[in-house]
Amino acid sequence: MRRVREDSTWAAIVAAAERLTREPAGLALKVLPARQRSWTTLTVTEGFAVGDHWTDAFEPVRRRRMVSTTWTDVQPIETAAATVERFLRERPDLM
Repeated sequence: MRRVREDSTWAAIVAAAERLTREPAGLALKVLPARQRSWTTLTVTEGFAVGDHWTDAFEPVRRRRMVSTTWTDVQPIETAAATVERFLRERPDLM
């Protein structure tokens, strides 16, 4: 049986997404941890997805090539979470 190594960065993204969804500003939109795959650049990007039927936003945290196991940080989790929190509070998509 193959053991899956614990990924602390992914766990931190999941915890931050759950916290952002529980906050009053997050009640209108759900914040989810997400992996986006790009078949044109052959990369996988992890971060926060925010959306509903009308809004689709993604804030990246880290990225890697599909054939690699080494992640490159795009921005710290705290910075990405703060950006999502500001988006939820200000809701520029409604202006």
